[in-house]
Amino acid sequence: MSGALNIKGASDAARDAAYKGLLLGGELVLGDSNEQIPHEDGDLERTGAVSGDPAAVKVAISYRDVAYKGQAVDQHENMTIKHDDGRNAKFLEKALNANRDRVREAVAGQLRKRFGG
Repeated sequence: MSGALNIKGASDAARDAAYKGLLLGGELVLGDSNEQIPHEDGDLERTGAVSGDPAAVKVAISYRDVAYKGQAVDQHENMTIKHDDGRNAKFLEKALNANRDRVREAVAGQLRKRFGG
Protein backbone atom coordinates (compact mmCIF):
# COMPACT_ATOMS: atom_id res chain seq x y z
CA MET A 1 0.00 0.00 0.00
CA SER A 2 1.65 3.22 -1.09
CA GLY A 3 1.37 6.23 1.18
CA ALA A 4 0.97 4.04 4.26
CA LEU A 5 2.39 5.33 7.46
CA ASN A 6 5.67 3.77 8.44
CA ILE A 7 5.11 3.67 12.21
CA LYS A 8 8.13 1.47 12.89
CA GLY A 9 10.40 3.73 10.87
CA ALA A 10 9.08 6.83 12.63
CA SER A 11 9.45 5.14 16.00
CA ASP A 12 13.03 4.11 15.22
CA ALA A 13 13.87 7.62 14.03
CA ALA A 14 12.38 9.13 17.21
CA ARG A 15 14.32 6.68 19.37
CA ASP A 16 17.57 7.45 17.55
CA ALA A 17 17.04 11.21 17.82
CA ALA A 18 16.14 10.99 21.52
CA TYR A 19 19.23 8.88 22.21
CA LYS A 20 21.47 11.35 20.38
CA GLY A 21 19.92 14.16 22.44
CA LEU A 22 20.56 12.25 25.66
CA LEU A 23 24.21 11.75 24.68
CA LEU A 24 24.56 15.49 24.04
CA GLY A 25 22.80 16.24 27.33
CA GLY A 26 25.06 13.77 29.12
CA GLU A 27 28.10 15.65 27.85
CA LEU A 28 26.62 18.90 29.24
CA VAL A 29 26.10 17.28 32.65
CA LEU A 30 29.59 15.76 32.62
CA GLY A 31 31.15 19.13 31.83
CA ASP A 32 29.29 20.80 34.70
CA SER A 33 30.14 17.93 37.04
CA ASN A 34 33.82 18.22 36.12
CA GLU A 35 33.77 21.86 37.20
CA GLN A 36 32.54 20.82 40.67
CA ILE A 37 34.41 17.57 41.21
CA PRO A 38 37.06 17.55 43.97
CA HIS A 39 40.29 18.35 42.17
CA GLU A 40 43.63 17.45 43.66
CA ASP A 41 45.43 16.44 40.49
CA GLY A 42 42.57 15.89 38.03
CA ASP A 43 42.81 12.11 37.96
CA LEU A 44 39.17 11.50 38.87
CA GLU A 45 37.95 14.21 36.51
CA ARG A 46 39.82 12.63 33.60
CA THR A 47 37.97 9.33 34.08
CA GLY A 48 34.52 10.87 33.50
CA ALA A 49 32.58 9.36 30.63
CA VAL A 50 29.17 9.33 29.01
CA SER A 51 28.00 5.92 27.82
CA GLY A 52 24.68 4.50 26.84
CA ASP A 53 22.38 1.91 25.42
CA PRO A 54 20.73 3.11 22.21
CA ALA A 55 18.18 0.27 22.18
CA ALA A 56 16.96 1.24 25.67
CA VAL A 57 17.42 4.99 25.04
CA LYS A 58 19.43 5.28 28.26
CA VAL A 59 22.59 7.21 29.01
CA ALA A 60 24.88 7.04 32.03
CA ILE A 61 27.51 9.45 33.30
CA SER A 62 30.22 7.83 35.37
CA TYR A 63 33.67 8.15 36.83
CA ARG A 64 36.09 5.29 37.27
CA ASP A 65 37.21 4.94 40.85
CA VAL A 66 40.80 3.97 39.96
CA ALA A 67 42.21 7.43 40.65
CA TYR A 68 40.87 7.63 44.19
CA LYS A 69 41.50 3.97 44.98
CA GLY A 70 37.99 3.35 46.29
CA GLN A 71 37.32 6.85 47.59
CA ALA A 72 35.37 8.40 44.69
CA VAL A 73 32.02 7.37 46.14
CA ASP A 74 33.06 8.85 49.50
CA GLN A 75 34.14 12.06 47.76
CA HIS A 76 30.68 12.25 46.21
CA GLU A 77 28.56 11.21 49.18
CA ASN A 78 30.40 12.48 52.27
CA MET A 79 29.07 15.97 52.98
CA THR A 80 31.61 16.55 55.78
CA ILE A 81 34.72 16.52 53.58
CA LYS A 82 36.11 20.02 52.99
CA HIS A 83 36.79 20.76 49.32
CA ASP A 84 38.41 23.71 47.54
CA ASP A 85 36.15 26.62 46.60
CA GLY A 86 33.76 25.68 43.81
CA ARG A 87 34.38 21.98 44.38
CA ASN A 88 31.92 19.90 46.37
CA ALA A 89 30.35 16.61 47.30
CA LYS A 90 27.35 15.55 45.22
CA PHE A 91 29.10 16.99 42.14
CA LEU A 92 27.36 14.65 39.70
CA GLU A 93 23.96 14.88 41.36
CA LYS A 94 24.13 18.68 41.48
CA ALA A 95 25.19 18.86 37.84
CA LEU A 96 22.31 16.62 36.76
CA ASN A 97 19.76 18.62 38.73
CA ALA A 98 21.10 21.94 37.43
CA ASN A 99 21.02 20.77 33.81
CA ARG A 100 17.70 18.93 33.58
CA ASP A 101 16.19 21.59 31.32
CA ARG A 102 19.28 21.66 29.11
CA VAL A 103 19.14 17.87 28.73
CA ARG A 104 15.44 18.04 27.86
CA GLU A 105 16.18 20.75 25.30
CA ALA A 106 19.00 18.67 23.79
CA VAL A 107 16.55 15.78 23.29
CA ALA A 108 13.83 18.08 21.96
CA GLY A 109 16.34 19.75 19.63
CA GLN A 110 17.36 16.43 18.14
CA LEU A 111 13.72 15.45 17.66
CA ARG A 112 13.01 18.80 15.95
CA LYS A 113 16.09 18.37 13.78
CA ARG A 114 14.96 14.90 12.73
CA PHE A 115 11.28 15.68 12.18
CA GLY A 116 11.37 19.40 11.46
CA GLY A 117 9.79 22.07 13.55
